[in-house]
Amino acid sequence: MLEVLGLQGGYGGTQVLWDVDLLVGKGEAVALLGRNGVGKTTLLRTLVGLGRAWAGRIRYFGRDVLHLPAHHRARLGLGYVPQGRVILPFLTVEENLRLALAALAGRVHPKAQEVPSYIYDLFPALRELRDRKGGSLSGGQQQQLAIARALVTKPEILLLDEPTEGIQPSIVEKIQDSLVWIRRELGIGLLVVEQNLDFVWGFAQRFYVMDRGRIVMQGNTSETNPEIVAQMVSL
Repeated sequence: MLEVLGLQGGYGGTQVLWDVDLLVGKGEAVALLGRNGVGKTTLLRTLVGLGRAWAGRIRYFGRDVLHLPAHHRARLGLGYVPQGRVILPFLTVEENLRLALAALAGRVHPKAQEVPSYIYDLFPALRELRDRKGGSLSGGQQQQLAIARALVTKPEILLLDEPTEGIQPSIVEKIQDSLVWIRRELGIGLLVVEQNLDFVWGFAQRFYVMDRGRIVMQGNTSETNPEIVAQMVSL
């Protein structure tokens, strides 16, 4: 579904990504691991069109999207949950969700452009908070809202950047369960940047490890001891 070949990119004159190759199959959960500052966030931003690629290819269902702007990639079905969540603080939960409907323009009939009913079943806390301003939510509630907002765009693949960062353990478990459900029930592919290996091994089928802007290790979670990976990402 998503194929990255020889991707290079960075900011200004500083190169961050070096010949990155990566694959995410349809309905597959893939983790992207590594220490802080090795290029994981830059890679996600480049994939969704918020960062500039210098060279290489990004293929989405066989289509080259390397030069498409971010809003076009969103309308094709690339969903993104950024690090820090980026909830609009003065809009309500419901308004934050409805804002994401813009990504459905040209892809879904206007009458069908509505917040899916399963959103509030998946995140029942949001139903109770739907009239609350986004800025008044806790970190865990905001993270659930950020994931829900991305799901409103009806993505084929969902890219998440550090979804457990600063989140209490009970909410981390809820987010893990929601990702399992999203993949199994909705068939949405997942590419998740994360440092919590226990969290990753609970839902991901494959993983990549980045270091200094390059992919230095990859494998199947079912066949790899997470302690070996932990040693690599903590060096």
